[in-house]
Amino acid sequence: MRVGIVGLGEVGAAMAAALRATGHDVLCLDARPESATAGKARALGIAMHADAAPFARAADVVLVTSQARWAAVLADWLVPEIPAGTVYADCTAKSVAVRDHIAARCLGHGVAFCDIAIADTVSWPDRKVELLVSGAATGAIASLFDGSRFMPRIVDASKPVSAELKLLRSVYTKGLTALIIEALAAAEKCGTRAEVQRTITAFMAEDFGRIATMLVGTSIKHAQRRAEEMKDVSEVVSALLGGAPMTHGTAMVFQALADSGICSDLATLEGIVSEIAESRVFERLGQSAPAEVAKPGR
Repeated sequence: MRVGIVGLGEVGAAMAAALRATGHDVLCLDARPESATAGKARALGIAMHADAAPFARAADVVLVTSQARWAAVLADWLVPEIPAGTVYADCTAKSVAVRDHIAARCLGHGVAFCDIAIADTVSWPDRKVELLVSGAATGAIASLFDGSRFMPRIVDASKPVSAELKLLRSVYTKGLTALIIEALAAAEKCGTRAEVQRTITAFMAEDFGRIATMLVGTSIKHAQRRAEEMKDVSEVVSALLGGAPMTHGTAMVFQALADSGICSDLATLEGIVSEIAESRVFERLGQSAPAEVAKPGR
């Protein structure tokens, strides 16, 4: 199969290598002949196109792996040139609105659309990479990556929903990154980074489901006490780093949970999360300015 890739960054280059290794022909599009992408394509021996029309006609599948900010522009440029029946798969971390724009573009030109969310890092070459795929062309994408380290998981063949999955998953993955940065930077400033990192590593080595159930369940029960604790933590981190946005936000969430009246003896993580989702905890947080956590005796 002839696969046209738009964007030869980390993701695009990894996909190109995987597809070539499983026998597919790969070509690349970049209108700038002296760009880094063009240079990388030449180094990898990948056929390079500078014009959208011949590129689109030459590909059976078009994979867009550029930065998300270019996703809509690329679709507007490329899709009208793509023959009907060709697969157009967008792998960018785009917004839902942009995804819907691209899907409508494809539908209007008879192009089969697939929404792809990359759910793992591609930077470790020995690691399998899960792709959350949805939309009309999921079957074609599943076949395309068969035998490679990229593992498509069809989440909905009837409609594109992968952008939502990607963005909601990022609440955790990117939020966790910010928490790690804030915690370890503060620990570094006071000379305790190695020990703090050791204890976090040991704790996170436990089964995730078990940890999540325990953390969320006990946080409902002890929300007020933890809000007060995180206020103290915020003061310490702010003194070390000049600010503590993640810690301060955590204190706000715990205080909102403490004020919500949510039942503290629900048996499962699903039950607890469902109760929180149905409450107005986050709606109230979103409507109010950041508030100080009330502490007894202060």
